[in-house]
Amino acid sequence: MPIQCSAKCGNLAVLKRPKTGDTLCKECFFHAFELEIHHTIVTNKLFEKHHRIAIAASGGKDSTVLAHVLKVLNEKYQYGLDLVLLSIDEDLGTGRLSRTYLHILRDLGQKLKSWGE
Repeated sequence: MPIQCSAKCGNLAVLKRPKTGDTLCKECFFHAFELEIHHTIVTNKLFEKHHRIAIAASGGKDSTVLAHVLKVLNEKYQYGLDLVLLSIDEDLGTGRLSRTYLHILRDLGQKLKSWGE
């Protein structure tokens, strides 16, 4: 039997959060996730306006989500942060960066900077 989103939006739930027990649809989960991160940033005074924040970007799920969420929250709540991605390209002789890296760079509006050996 389908389960309704506990945020009462009328959509069907796609997940149950272990932390809260809430059953949420995709949109309500994104909203709750972003609000929790924003609350943590503000409550703990993690950043000050005009700070440059380097995000370690491996191209994996965790760093990709972190980069995306910080970009979204920075724009939404006007933190005034200068977000930069920090990554070491270990292309192991392939001569190309991961497509994930390039996608993240494009989404954050960052340019690719490379240093030779």
